[in-house]
Amino acid sequence: MNASCLKSVTLLYKDAMRKAVISCSEQYGFNGEEALMRLGVDSVTISVKKGGGKKAAPMKPSIVLPFTTCNPGLCNGLKPSHGLYTQCPGSPMEGNPFCKGCMKQCEKNESGKPDNGTIEDRIKSEFKGPKGDAPKHYTAVMKKLKLTKEQVLEEASKFGIDIAEEHFTAPEGKTKRGRPSKKEKSDDESASSEPKKRGRPKKAPKDVKPEETEDLFSKLVSNVVIEDEDASSLSGSETSNKPKKSKLTEAEKAAAKEAKEAEKAAAKEAKEAEKAAAKEAKEAEKEALKKEKADKKAALDKEKAEKKATLEAKKSAPATEKKEAWTEKQSPAVLKVKKFDYKGTKYLKSGNGVVYNMEQDEVGVWNDETKEIEFKEADEEEEEEDYESEDE
Repeated sequence: MNASCLKSVTLLYKDAMRKAVISCSEQYGFNGEEALMRLGVDSVTISVKKGGGKKAAPMKPSIVLPFTTCNPGLCNGLKPSHGLYTQCPGSPMEGNPFCKGCMKQCEKNESGKPDNGTIEDRIKSEFKGPKGDAPKHYTAVMKKLKLTKEQVLEEASKFGIDIAEEHFTAPEGKTKRGRPSKKEKSDDESASSEPKKRGRPKKAPKDVKPEETEDLFSKLVSNVVIEDEDASSLSGSETSNKPKKSKLTEAEKAAAKEAKEAEKAAAKEAKEAEKAAAKEAKEAEKEALKKEKADKKAALDKEKAEKKATLEAKKSAPATEKKEAWTEKQSPAVLKVKKFDYKGTKYLKSGNGVVYNMEQDEVGVWNDETKEIEFKEADEEEEEEDYESEDE
């Protein structure tokens, strides 16, 4: 059976059930609409079982629908559904009105009910959620999920559910969330109070000396007295009809204006003085930086000069050292000898075994094996003397 045939059969079945319930209500005197809601006729779905297969799961709406009827083919527990508390879409267990998940909740709870309650609880007008919260109105959920009335009705028509108009009309008289609005002023208070001017309030005049204020008010009083005398010369009817103009307010305005101008001038001078001081400080800072740079340059030049002098001294040092070494080479080497006695005569013996007499003349060579001096012969001595004389 295809989907269109299945839908037609479902509509026919619902229509037959609706007519049967309405007929019974007319005959036995009970509320037919309430009976239809309890039976969940509008949410009944018909599925075709395939041979040997599992039980087909009931179709679920793609969007959240308001609580309208009870579907006997679904679990009798409730789901929060954004605060609407609608029927649980799970399939009930065999021989039990609840699905597997709601059944576990029933076993844990002392009341023997699911956490969010049952369909029987939801039908009651005083129903409250597990936290004591009343179900939300469907208009609030539509606003939150950005659903339109047309979308809701179209999805409900797929399951043959009729949604009453009350679900699309927001309830009146509910308090708004958030801060309370300011209390409106009474007529007398609003009439007596003047509209406030925008901006900062005017500052009182500064630097007004007490002596100047006394002189100002004395002048004002004298002006008022003179005007009163002039006014008394007029007829009584004219003076009574014409309102007296007070010069005091104008004088006060003039004084305030002068004080304000003086304040502006003082502020301007203070600002100019502050600018001048800042400029001087900046110039002084520049001079200090200039001096610091000059000191650094002088120190750097001095350091360079010292390094140059050290380098020149190092360059001249090797020549002096070479000269001293050459001088040492030219000077005769000092020969170290040791005095010893041989056959009652004292001789001198060097480290290489050459033997000298006490007059430091070479006389022979010391033989370590025989422990004797091997003296030179007289001919050798003469030849050496001749050789030395030729060299001279």
